[in-house]
Order: sequence, then structure tokens, then C-alpha cells
Amino acid sequence: MRKFSLSLVLFSGLLLSAQTEQKILSGDLSHEARVIPYNKRAIFDVYSQIRTEAAIVLPDAEKVMAVTCGDAGEMGNWITVWSPESNVVVVKPAKQGATTSINIQTNHGLIYTGVLHEVSLTPGAHADLKVYIQPDEEMRTPLNQAPKFVAASIADGYKREAEAAHAEAEAAHKQAAIDLDRTKAETEAKYPEKMKLGYTFDHSKKAPFPVDAIWNDGKFTYISGHFSEPPAVFETKDGQPALIDCQYEDGVYVLRKVVDQGTLRVGKKQMAFERKIG
Repeated sequence: MRKFSLSLVLFSGLLLSAQTEQKILSGDLSHEARVIPYNKRAIFDVYSQIRTEAAIVLPDAEKVMAVTCGDAGEMGNWITVWSPESNVVVVKPAKQGATTSINIQTNHGLIYTGVLHEVSLTPGAHADLKVYIQPDEEMRTPLNQAPKFVAASIADGYKREAEAAHAEAEAAHKQAAIDLDRTKAETEAKYPEKMKLGYTFDHSKKAPFPVDAIWNDGKFTYISGHFSEPPAVFETKDGQPALIDCQYEDGVYVLRKVVDQGTLRVGKKQMAFERKIG
């Protein structure tokens, strides 16, 4: 008889416990997100409930760098989920009545501190599903500036992108060099047919005008030499000199027109050249 009575008591206790838990779990949840004003000296509160999650939303400019919780981990009563690319931290209680602290550090060097409450045992309490942290003007000042920190995963992504861009630039540079060499080779192959070397100038190659050759291809005029100081090039028309826009590369001036008469000048020194007509 005593054994039956003990079994009945245990069964009644389990039934009462199940009924109590069912009553607790049917508590109301807040169906409207809550906005929490915040400053550097404030501590915010989040009210959660077992078998539900609460999202803590920071300002849009923030990115979460680290989250510490006083009662988290494998043996703890709170679970935290976050990503370094996001401004949201999700918290979930694993035990009724559990209370703990949370610190959220962001990429702008700010720390948001709060207290997490599991309220399923509190009569009339409403659990949060989402809260927005709204910092004051003092805390918003850093948000308008560049972040102080970048997550390692993001920094690695930037590094990979930079390395890829560098490799692409090197490949483009090498291809440009190949194309330039091919163009030079093709141009040199056409010298006998296209180039006209009929210019008179001082062939003594005295400094500062060590000119090797002057020619044109019917469109441009070319002046080659080994110049220690590249001279300015002037075209002479109606007896008046005019500075010519030209490109200088590897000892060769490229004048973007056929010049009949002109001068090279370095300081007060000058050397005349003239195309032979006929």
C-alpha cells in the first residue's frame, strides 16, 4: 500500500509539473519591437523566454566584432549567435529564470552592455522578440567616422581582392610590354618602305643634341638620339617658332605631325633641322 501511495505521489507531482510548465510556456510574447534609448553609461535590459529567441539590433553603421556573455558556453544557460558582417546579436535562454550580462563590442570601438532576463516564471511579463538599441548623439559621433577595426575574415577578403587586383595589373603590364615590342618590331620592319629620312641637321652629335636620325612616316615625325637632357621641340612656320606637343620614350621623340622645319632647344642652345623637299 505504501509503495502504491508513493507511486501515486510521484505521478501527481509529474502531472502538476507538466501542467505548470505548460502554463509557463503559454505566456505572452511581445508582438512589437522595442526601442531602447542608450548612452555610454547605460545598461539595457532584454526580456526573453525559453524556446524563443530575441534579436538585439544595433545601429546600421555598426558591425559586431565580439560578444561576451556571463552565462554562455556549452555548460551555460544562454546561447548567443552573431556574425562579423552583421549588426545583430541573437540571444536564447536555455533555463527558466536565468539572468546574465552581455557585452557587445563593435567595429567603431563602442561597447554595448546589457542584462538578459528569462521571464517565463514572471507573472504578467512579456518576452522580447526584437529590440533596437538607439544610441544618443555622443555615441553616434564615432558612427559617422571610419571603423577602427575590421574582422579578420573581412580583412582576409580584402587581402585576397588586393592580391588578385595586383596579379591582374601585372598580367596587363606584361601583355602591354609584349604588345609594345610587337608594334616596334612591325614598325621597324616597315622602315625601308615607309620611313623618309630626308632631313638635314647637325650630324656632329655634340651635346646637348646627340641626334642619331630624323624621319617621318607621312603622319608623324620622329627624332632619335641619346639625350642626357631631353630638349624642347619647336616647329618653325613663317619664321616664327611654336612649341610642339610630343611624346618622348626610349630616346625617341614622336611629333604628331610631319614637321618641315624646326629646332631643338636646351636652355639658350639650339639645333635646327629641316626636311628636304623633293
